[in-house]
Amino acid sequence: GTIAFQTEKGSYNPETKKFLTYLDSKGIPTIGYGRTENVLSNMEIPEEEADMFLDQRIDQEVSTLISDKIPRKFLNNPKIKTALVSLQYNLGRSGWPMAKEALQKGDIDSFLFYAFDPSEEAGNTYLLKSKGLTNRRKKEEKLFKEGLEEIGLGNEA
Repeated sequence: GTIAFQTEKGSYNPETKKFLTYLDSKGIPTIGYGRTENVLSNMEIPEEEADMFLDQRIDQEVSTLISDKIPRKFLNNPKIKTALVSLQYNLGRSGWPMAKEALQKGDIDSFLFYAFDPSEEAGNTYLLKSKGLTNRRKKEEKLFKEGLEEIGLGNEA
């Protein structure tokens, strides 16, 4: 989450401008913007280090999207790329197979359904149980659709 959110939950100290270790929802020591690798309890890192790790993580996610053959026309748009990186990061590489397959084929309507519809048919019943995840998916969907408009595909969805 944002620095404001992390300050509120006690995982960022605005006086020292450092992130503090916290346990994620699965009890895994985490720091910064979701870093779990080599994190120790009572660890502190400056904003710059958290930003650098986040940038590296985004680059990894984009590389994975490229290797998964997501068409470049989608990845070349910053809004679509941001939405896809967020979706893949949060669901994991294997967490959105139908949506990914639809996007690989350029089937935008099916992608939108499988990525964002809160239904059993779409495989997203978790969205019916979590307001936070529902809000995150809505933001990703909004970004994705804005990007489609920018590349001239907005009226296809």
